[in-house]
Amino acid sequence: MTLAAPDIVEPLDYEQIFQARKAGLLALLPADQREATAELLELESEPLTKLLQESSYRELLLRARINDAARANLIIYAEGLDLDHIGQLFGLPRLQGEADARYRERLLLRIAAMAGNGTREHYILVAMSASLAVRSAEVIQPSAGRVDVVLWLQEGADGPATLAACWAAFDAPGAKMLGVTLGVRLAQATPVDVTASIWREASAPTNLVELLATSFRAQFAAHATLGRAIARSWVTSTLHAAGVARVELAMPADISIAADGFATLRTLQLTDRGQA
Repeated sequence: MTLAAPDIVEPLDYEQIFQARKAGLLALLPADQREATAELLELESEPLTKLLQESSYRELLLRARINDAARANLIIYAEGLDLDHIGQLFGLPRLQGEADARYRERLLLRIAAMAGNGTREHYILVAMSASLAVRSAEVIQPSAGRVDVVLWLQEGADGPATLAACWAAFDAPGAKMLGVTLGVRLAQATPVDVTASIWREASAPTNLVELLATSFRAQFAAHATLGRAIARSWVTSTLHAAGVARVELAMPADISIAADGFATLRTLQLTDRGQA
């Protein structure tokens, strides 16, 4: 679940600050001077208006800095060294070259794994901490007393070397539960072929299908996570982007993906059928 911005982070509105400062100034003046001063403050060229604008902008910057300081203490928002300091609090340093998003994911796993070494989060954390080549991982229990950790690797990663690094990480003291048979293996790719006919709206650019193919590949790569099925409805809605009048998809049913697998886009054939 994605949480809304916390209450400690204040929405910023320059105009609201400016109007509040004008109202505050007028409230300090004698009643008989307020109307004339209010008329003056409506003039952009009035020096007093300029002073209020400048001070309002400075207040906006100050509030923005306070917001930044508040975010720096929250895992979801912290970046760079601020995130590193949170990691030190939980005893989980950043791996060399690790991006904020991946490090943040490991920190959240670390917190969840505090419940015990046998949790799903614990096994995934050990795997992702063993090598940057591990994009993600999943835990499967094929039978009683056995746990398999499935590794989803970054594109182009060295499979055997990554497996060896993960085995070494699980051999460390306290990394795996006693009495449990552990397996570590690579996730299996399921190739997916997408073929569709595209009709354009009259206002759409003539190269819409070419642009659509580029964006679809990127969206598919982000969508196809471990064990996630490729739904026909998702493919259709993704192809039905702005400027598309009609989509006919040659995909009879959803494509199921096993828990230890992930989908890859093998071919993408989009045919431009012209204007609808």
